[in-house]
Amino acid sequence: MGVVIVAGGIGVALVELLRFPRGSIWIVVAATLALAAFIRALTARRR
Repeated sequence: MGVVIVAGGIGVALVELLRFPRGSIWIVVAATLALAAFIRALTARRR
């Protein structure tokens, strides 16, 4: 899951570097959080 977080950070940096609209950052953050939650749900231990 660490790779997903790093990729999200790189995504935010690219949005800033390419000067996309400010709202684009929130799209990258939301996608990163959704992917991290999905991975966590898939790898969670079932009791």
